[in-house]
Amino acid sequence: MARHQSRCIFCGKNSGGDPRSLSVKCVCRKCNNGWMGDLQDAAKPIMIPLAMGKPAILDQDAQKVLASWACMAVITSEFDNPATVAVPESDRHWLWKNLSPPPDTWRIWIGHFKRSKEFVTDWVHHPMSLTEETMGNSSNSPSSPFNTQSTTFVIGEILIQVLSSSFAPVVSRWSFNSEVERLLTQIWPVVHKQMTWPLPHLLQDEDAIYVSGAFFSFIEVLENADSGFNLDKQQAAFREAVRSDWGHHPGRRG
Repeated sequence: MARHQSRCIFCGKNSGGDPRSLSVKCVCRKCNNGWMGDLQDAAKPIMIPLAMGKPAILDQDAQKVLASWACMAVITSEFDNPATVAVPESDRHWLWKNLSPPPDTWRIWIGHFKRSKEFVTDWVHHPMSLTEETMGNSSNSPSSPFNTQSTTFVIGEILIQVLSSSFAPVVSRWSFNSEVERLLTQIWPVVHKQMTWPLPHLLQDEDAIYVSGAFFSFIEVLENADSGFNLDKQQAAFREAVRSDWGHHPGRRG
């Protein structure tokens, strides 16, 4: 059940609202009616043609707005279940102050997706807990709260993939299987001066299923890795394992 937050998750002020309400109350009226509303209004004319599959060109500013909106959506949705919140307060504060996701610990992609039968959900959220031990530190660190998350959500014909972690190298060096990498375009950090929509290649259901679970599966590989940990080698081994299995999916493009 959703819980009332007494303090705004962004600015820290009293969030207001009725604590007995079943709806999520995690932001104050000033944030909700101010910068959050402005961001929602700015993202709407960008999002609508993408969701409808209509032609559009997104310059760097448009990509930043869309990424910032996606970041805000992930952060606020986490408070449906506060026990599994993975985005730290520092990241929430950064979005509030800069109106953009943190550049070093967040990456966001979009893809053109027309679902059929297999991918039936609109939202997939994986909170994860990475420790120094998981990341290859020889010391035994205690279990930590959730500090890493992967979220996939679909609005119309647009699939949005959001990844964040307190461990910046995991985010910056992550990549999907090459077969799927070409189906996505990164919008944060912005790497293209402009991008044209729809993208050249369409995501299939099996692609969306892979994207939504790939990073979570990779973290499980890290947790079971031997002591001689090497991030690049572990990720290469993971991609190779996925690639060998990926060719057996029906409808897989050659």
